[in-house]
Amino acid sequence: MQAGCDMLMKQLLKSILRRFQKPVYRLARELVDFYEYSGYYGNIDLHTMMTLAERKTLESIVARKKPEVAVEIGSWKGASTTIIARHSGVVYAIDPFTGAPDSWEVHSAARHDVLKVFRNNLRIMGISNVIPIVGKSADVFNVFGRCVDFVFIDGDHTRPGILADLRWREKLRFGGVICGHDAETYYSELPEELRMEVKKSTADYLVDRGLHPGVIYALYTVFHDEHMIEPGTSIWWCQC
Repeated sequence: MQAGCDMLMKQLLKSILRRFQKPVYRLARELVDFYEYSGYYGNIDLHTMMTLAERKTLESIVARKKPEVAVEIGSWKGASTTIIARHSGVVYAIDPFTGAPDSWEVHSAARHDVLKVFRNNLRIMGISNVIPIVGKSADVFNVFGRCVDFVFIDGDHTRPGILADLRWREKLRFGGVICGHDAETYYSELPEELRMEVKKSTADYLVDRGLHPGVIYALYTVFHDEHMIEPGTSIWWCQC
């Protein structure tokens, strides 16, 4: 029954594309993209702060690399995990599954078993090459040798947190890629006054600025802004 409903929904949305012109066309195209790209199969909860463009960008990066071993730091309910897993041999998904402190995630985790939701999402989407690790990345850093091909970071966005996670570049094999979310711009491209604000900030997110200061300044500290931020997204990456 669900499969039949899914097919009917796809046909309905695609029929909109054939019948209407812009701007309805653009809306319908986005609906079809979201439906097909997200892998929605019914009873699944893949809530994510990543935009559709960012999810597609992440897929493009990991698909080019085709890692044998991938590490994801910050998995939550598995939206990015499923993308990485589609193009990887094995994915180690590291997350305490309790949410970031002082965030809406904490309240969500108090009501739901997020790890159970994560496992259920992977099961529904037919993904079996993910090994969840409950904890923080620092807890298992020394367990891994230099055997990783791809690292995706979307966990603790404070400066100490992101700096700790960026240490995982040491675990990459030659030519490996480290990648992440929420780098809205390069530190060196900010106006001087805003650079000082970002540098001094201890916040996870500056709402009035629309910036994650910890991520932006940590990337500058480690890579001196020689990493890439994909246009139209906050996805960053660097080949090591």
